[in-house]
Amino acid sequence: NSSNEILWSWHIWVTSYAGIVNDNETNVLVGTLHSYNNQVWMDRNLGALNTLTPAVPELMYQWGRKDPFLKDQMYTADGSSFSFSTNAIPVDPFLSSIKAPTTFYTRSNAGSWYGDAGQIEGLWQDNVKTVFDPCPYGWRVPQNGSWNGFKNNVNFFTWNGDKYSIYNKIEGGGNAIYRLGGRLLYSAGLEGQFSYGSLWSSTASDAIANAYCFYYKSLPAQGNESNGDVQTNQLQGRGYGISVRCVKIK
Repeated sequence: NSSNEILWSWHIWVTSYAGIVNDNETNVLVGTLHSYNNQVWMDRNLGALNTLTPAVPELMYQWGRKDPFLKDQMYTADGSSFSFSTNAIPVDPFLSSIKAPTTFYTRSNAGSWYGDAGQIEGLWQDNVKTVFDPCPYGWRVPQNGSWNGFKNNVNFFTWNGDKYSIYNKIEGGGNAIYRLGGRLLYSAGLEGQFSYGSLWSSTASDAIANAYCFYYKSLPAQGNESNGDVQTNQLQGRGYGISVRCVKIK
């Protein structure tokens, strides 16, 4: 506006995968869509450039926010390196998060990024795409229960040495790659890369501090055996930065 305040911002995901997402292209060299658990999924996390298996820095979101955070490899339009800022929870976190889209709100414990003042209505919601949903047009953050049926060493396999997991019950065959990308702590530090991964759901818990996510972890194994921990409905504090994998709106 005239006072140089940010009123709204957009994250533009520039990717060759756009043709696949928009149903305008079929090119297995670029990517594909996956069908499982009665939903159509992207084959990668939101913002990922590819589905190569090693864990790499990926976009992460504090639950309910529309703007992504990347721990490193961020650049401005002129090519200069750039890092997101951090700040303690402000007096008005909702408006502040819109005006400061590159500010990660920190706290001293694993609660909500907007404090303990109560629920903020209209952030992420089940079965409804809100303006704060970071997924592209026609897609949304999946709700809790979307990973039900994922079972370790039955249809979901994690290899510690390879730093990724696969889900092998896709309609038509093939595997869905789930990287071990870790998460951003509520203090903004990166934790768990190569050890575990998490994906937000759109479902908030009854308590204001938490929301549901899909969590998967690598555990020690002999040789090339798979070993891990899979929790399809885990609660995590909304102040964490966690990745998102979008599902198509039916």
